[in-house]
Amino acid sequence: MTPHLGSFILRRAVSAIVLVLVVSSAAVILARLAPGDHLSEFELTPAQIAAERHRLGLDAPLHVQYFGWLRRVARFDLGESTRYPGRKVSDLIAERIGNTAMLGLAALVLATALGIPLGVLSAANR
Repeated sequence: MTPHLGSFILRRAVSAIVLVLVVSSAAVILARLAPGDHLSEFELTPAQIAAERHRLGLDAPLHVQYFGWLRRVARFDLGESTRYPGRKVSDLIAERIGNTAMLGLAALVLATALGIPLGVLSAANR
């Protein structure tokens, strides 16, 4: 590997990390600024809401929530699903990743099968 290629890869990796931090920070801030929270979807008493907010860590300051989330994501711990109680989000993703990959591959094959001939046709008629 040449020194230029190594520095290029390093710059790209640092840029990708910074991008992930900026986008995730923006998502957390926008979610915090939005009215209500996901607990408002459920019919809970104020005491139950307070207990659930404490269990989920939503009563902690924003920076504590964010850095805790970053630590968990770095370990691929995506937490528990609120839609499917008792199920881990990572397990739900694992169940569906095969179908998602199949759909993505089909879309890639279709786009390539159509795009290359159409591109060649367009270039030939130019």
